This record gives sequence, structure tokens and C-alpha cells, in this order.
Amino acid sequence: MKGLIYTAIYGGRDRPLAVWCPEGNVDYLMFTDTKAPKGWKEVLDLRPKNPRLAARLRKVALPEQAGGYDWALWIDGSHIPQVPIAPLVEKWLEAKNFAAYKHHHWDCTYKEIEKCKALGKDTRERLDRAEKALVGAGFPVHYGQLASTILARRVGSDLALTHARLWRHWIETYTIRDQVSFMASLWQLSGKAPAEDNLHWIGPNAFKNETFHYQGGH
Repeated sequence: MKGLIYTAIYGGRDRPLAVWCPEGNVDYLMFTDTKAPKGWKEVLDLRPKNPRLAARLRKVALPEQAGGYDWALWIDGSHIPQVPIAPLVEKWLEAKNFAAYKHHHWDCTYKEIEKCKALGKDTRERLDRAEKALVGAGFPVHYGQLASTILARRVGSDLALTHARLWRHWIETYTIRDQVSFMASLWQLSGKAPAEDNLHWIGPNAFKNETFHYQGGH
């Protein structure tokens, strides 16, 4: 299988590093406003008006360049793989369309919204509108909650493609906090099926595990 690992680094928020352990069946793509380090193919986005939003939208949208791949893996700039990734991603996506780590504190998007309000992660007005939309749609509590710093998707999956479009719509319409809308988009498009029908949970904590080293910054 052919894989694409991609990331987006803008405004010096994270320190871009050279590709850690090149794998022959994997390409590496970095959206950035600076020079990409060794091993990455760079796509220059010079001076985005909102670097944080630019990075989020790059994460959410399966890259146009992903068309020739079997899977795509988003890695936040704050995470560094410690082991060969391709065999793991192929295992994670063997019977699923998505793979991600569970949120290490809660399993509920409504709790995510509550914490985002408390920490000022977005305006209360935007978060209130997102919460109202979720309640209005009947989105359940405790449906599951991901940490979106690591996200694998099947590139050729119709569900993954339509999910990317709906997820982006949520971000542009309601709140920049992508973790608020990932699970709701999955729930809506999967016919309200349990999350685990389409999502493989990699593990309980994206920030403390043997696969990725977290170097801080978020």
C-alpha cells in the first residue's frame, strides 16, 4: 500500500523537523510558510491571514495530492513518530475508514465544548452556536471523543471524502476547534452508527505512547 504523511506548520508555532525514518512506500508533504526540512515535499502557503485556521483546514481536507495513495496520515507538528509508521497505519485501517487516539480525559464532545469555553479556545458565541447545532441534530452525549493531533484516513473511502467536506463546513460555519465537529460529522454521515463501526481507536493517549513523541507546543 502507498501512504502519504502530511502536516502543516505556519508562523513558527512548531519547529519543523527532518523526516525521522523515511519509508519507501510513504511520501511526506508539508504545507508551510517557510522552508520545509529534509525529506518533506513542501507546498508553500505564504503569509496566510490566519495561520491557525490555515493549518486546521489543511488537516481537515484530504490533500489534492493524496489522490494516488491508499491512506493519508495527518501528524501535528508537535508529534514525532518513534517507529516505522506505514505497517501500523495499514493495520489500523484494515477494516476501518479512520484511526485516531481517544481523548485522554473525556469521551464526550459536549465536554470538549465546555472546556474550550473555559480555556478561551474560541469565542463563546461560536462555541454556543456549535453546541446548539449539535443538540438540535440530536447528537448524543458520550459518543466518543478523539484527539485529532494524529488522524489516519482511507483515501479512497467515500465516507472519508464526504466526512472531510462536512467537517470543513462545521469549522467554517461554527468553530475553528476541529475536535468539536469530527465525531458529529462521523455520526451524521454513518447513519448514526456507533463510532467504532468506522473509527479505529489507536490508544488512550496521543501525548503519552510509544509510537509518537510529543514535543509540546499545544
